[in-house]
Amino acid sequence: MENINPAPAKNPRVKKGAKAAATVLVGLGLLAAPGTLAGWSDSKAISDATIQSGELALDATSIGWDLNGTPVAEEDLDTLRLSPGDQLSYSGTADVTLEGTNLAAQLSMTEAATSGDLASSPVVDIDWSIDGSTDPLTLTEANDGSSYAVSWSLALAPAGDPAYQTGKEAQLQTLDLSGVEIQLVQVPKA
Repeated sequence: MENINPAPAKNPRVKKGAKAAATVLVGLGLLAAPGTLAGWSDSKAISDATIQSGELALDATSIGWDLNGTPVAEEDLDTLRLSPGDQLSYSGTADVTLEGTNLAAQLSMTEAATSGDLASSPVVDIDWSIDGSTDPLTLTEANDGSSYAVSWSLALAPAGDPAYQTGKEAQLQTLDLSGVEIQLVQVPKA
């Protein structure tokens, strides 16, 4: 019997294209395979050491408040009514933790963070100090574990002071103490 459907003629281009596609697929498979094409390899850790970071911390302990030398409980501060000549003072200690190679920090207070009418009154004087200095203290890891005396005060000018121009200055005004902070802030080591 005779074949009515003759076999299609082979196209040499299709054969070359199939070989090229197969070669590309094998190459991609090798590139995607894990590992390397090398037969041997080796590796070594750069060190067996474990490093750790340091610590910068501040612990503030209140010694207390006083008004003109008389102790005042902190919970009574909201009920105080200051008069010309009064001085409200805070004293405490700041204990610092400075653990770190090349660590430096400044210890200071945020006197300017006070808000309210009394903060800008011409008859009010606000001061702070740390270990007797009104400049921030620059500390290093050599100061780790040290304690520093901290003080803050607000004084109303005494009666008769020329700052009282109208006789109404600083009456019925407030001062928010929540923004007054002892701060320990990292700085570049000199």
